[in-house]
Amino acid sequence: EIYTLGSRMFLSEAIGKGVGTLNSLGEKLPLHPSPLQANVALWRTRKLLRRRSEESLMRLPMMTDPKKLASMQMLNLIFLSTLYARPLLTPIVVSRMVRLTVEHGMSAVSCLGFSTYGMILCSGGANIEQGYRYGKVGMEMYNKFKAEAWFCRVSAIYHGCVRPWREPFVLSCEPLKQAYRMGLTSGDIEYALLNASIYCWNSRDSLPLYVLNKEINELVERIKFLGQESQLLLLKPLWQTVHNFQGKSGGNPNILSGD
Repeated sequence: EIYTLGSRMFLSEAIGKGVGTLNSLGEKLPLHPSPLQANVALWRTRKLLRRRSEESLMRLPMMTDPKKLASMQMLNLIFLSTLYARPLLTPIVVSRMVRLTVEHGMSAVSCLGFSTYGMILCSGGANIEQGYRYGKVGMEMYNKFKAEAWFCRVSAIYHGCVRPWREPFVLSCEPLKQAYRMGLTSGDIEYALLNASIYCWNSRDSLPLYVLNKEINELVERIKFLGQESQLLLLKPLWQTVHNFQGKSGGNPNILSGD
């Protein structure tokens, strides 16, 4: 139900149900956090990880507590909805995934937790070295579990939002395309389309405008056909930017409004 609500643009409802479930599992989260609460969550995570090496993280035992495993799955379910609709909640969700992993052991969801923590650190170029480090930890955790169902999710974050800060984007192109294809095949539609959207965003400096516009048009049609309207929140600003540069929207090309 939470997944369906999020994909159909009922993002607040999806977050509300997810946070309510987490509260019942003993994982209290604020529904409308303040910037201070988000920063405190990240500070606590940095403190928790300060003296832990990549090797020690990879030696963590497996998570076995059913409530903690259920909490990790619920955090995974609401992650994208918070990213789109309540960004101050995102670092709290991600920090909780990392904390549960360190304190209660590793699960398949841990690979998403550490890769998204790396994404947050890299955001805006704030802490690229540490972000890249934890992004790689997330990929190593994925490799440890060898759970193909998670490749689509980890790929979008690591190859789309972490790796390009340190390595040429061309090295991430094929993994993003592969994750898109795998996600459509496995049924992880939401993250498949996220990989494709991130690929379009990161290709804006390398593809001719008419080629990029064609790829975006095709992707938008597929998003609508698959009923994943929430993905348009990420893609529409890029689509409008391309139209502006092509002179299709008229007026000031710096204003992202129109088609």
